[in-house]
Amino acid sequence: MDDSYQRALEKWCQNDGVRRSLSSRRFAYLGELCKYFKKTDAIKSNELLKLWADELRTDTVCYNLILEMKMDSVVDAVNSCNSILLNIEKKQDLIINAVTNNNSTSLRGLKTHKSVVGYIRGRKDGKFHH
Repeated sequence: MDDSYQRALEKWCQNDGVRRSLSSRRFAYLGELCKYFKKTDAIKSNELLKLWADELRTDTVCYNLILEMKMDSVVDAVNSCNSILLNIEKKQDLIINAVTNNNSTSLRGLKTHKSVVGYIRGRKDGKFHH
């Protein structure tokens, strides 16, 4: 990753002093680098990040690592969704069992329709007024 970063720096800035300043900083974690870029000029730092991303894609070891990390996050998201769906399914089963075992009329809805005055008026010929 460091080599990719150095190549991106060379493409990003022609000023040796600026490049040396940024290349001499060793960011222990990517989080530190993100904090640094948030403090700097957004347009310039975005240019460097895009160049770095391009360089990372050309490095097969880094690119494979990135793909693996992306795949892990997709698998985690799918597992989370599955867990949520299973939880919903269990709750549906509990509700269905409660309704069928209780024979509760309060959960079954209305047995007969009660008309609402003025909502839809039927005529004797079967047509409705709007």
